[in-house]
Parts: sequence; structure tokens; C-alpha cells
Amino acid sequence: MLKILLIDDDEDDYVVFKLALSEINEAIQLFYGSCADDISDLLLQTTPQLIFLDINLPRINGIECLQQLQNDERGKHIPVVMYSSSELPRDLQQSYDAGAVLYFRKPTEISTLIAALKKIIALDWEKPLDIR
Repeated sequence: MLKILLIDDDEDDYVVFKLALSEINEAIQLFYGSCADDISDLLLQTTPQLIFLDINLPRINGIECLQQLQNDERGKHIPVVMYSSSELPRDLQQSYDAGAVLYFRKPTEISTLIAALKKIIALDWEKPLDIR
């Protein structure tokens, strides 16, 4: 059973993400955090196999959170997908430089989200460096 942690300050995005995952496979466990401040506690509580991380978060942004994860024994081996509405090349480059395995732009249609999540979940997350 796949455990996914979504960190996103927009609760509506969480609801849509959860709905999309339930369309794919109801056995997928989704855990949610609304800010990066809670990342250490969330890792202890959830032990996710995959993290989706928004860039635009309050206080600690997603890039800073990703850097913290890379320096944390519990988090550095968990693949991170940056999940953002940003189209800025700078955000994409900073995400990969900080250790993201994949950059996924938030789609506007749920059908597009479902199709993309199916593909992302089907990737070989045991070898995340091969995904880039």
C-alpha cells in the first residue's frame, strides 16, 4: 500500500488531490500537511514513500523544506515531487537543484490530474534517480 504525503497550504488542492487518488486506487493512503513547519512531525507520524510538496508555502517555502528534507535522516531517502502552479524556470531549476525527483505543475482539470498521477505513481520509486 502506497503512502503519500502532500504538503500544500491550499486545502482545496488537498481535497482535489485526495479525490483524484481515490479514483486511481482507494488503497493509497494520503496524509496531509498545510505547512512545511510540520515536516519533522509528519515524517514521524506517516512514514511516507512519496512526498508531493508545494513551492508556495507560508513561512518556510517548498524549496527550503526540500533542503531540510535532504538534510534529515528520515527524509533524505524519500522521493519528493514538487507540486506547484508555478511555471517559472527558476522554480523548476531550484527544485531539481535542491533534490526534487520530479516537478509536476498543478493541472486545472481533475481528469488531467488523475491521468498524470496514474503515470507518476506507476514510476519505479525504488530508483528515484532514474526518474529524472
